[in-house]
Amino acid sequence: MQLDPRTILILWATINLMFAAMLALIGRHSDQIRGAKQWAWGDLLIGLSFALSSQVTNPPSFHIVLLASIGIGTGFGLLYNGIEAFRGKPCSYWVPAFLSVAMFTNNYVFAILENEPWLRILINFVLFAGLHIACALCSSKSKHLCAPLIGWLAYRSR
Repeated sequence: MQLDPRTILILWATINLMFAAMLALIGRHSDQIRGAKQWAWGDLLIGLSFALSSQVTNPPSFHIVLLASIGIGTGFGLLYNGIEAFRGKPCSYWVPAFLSVAMFTNNYVFAILENEPWLRILINFVLFAGLHIACALCSSKSKHLCAPLIGWLAYRSR
């Protein structure tokens, strides 16, 4: 059986949009849980970007690559910021900016200028892995957050 990438992206988008709705409700009704709003915005951006990415044609449109790359990079950066906020630390807004620029540059170069999908996927994976390692290191400093967050990160990196 062959996997359909569009179906996977739509399912991932749907899951992220459901997470966004759940976290938005939590953030709205509980001021004691810091970081829920950043997580909600991050999941919303990721969900919308994956939904947009599912419509990519070959060759991909510059506008789709631009919007999806910036949305996914910013979304994952906001998830990192949510962890920082949950720990009571100031948010590093350079993380979403860096991820957005890095993802757009990678996807622009290896999707539009040069058609190298495997290299593009590998670099995106390295960016995601680096962010998830940073999230795990960030969360390991907080004992009450460790177990649930590591489980959440393991689920997100599937």
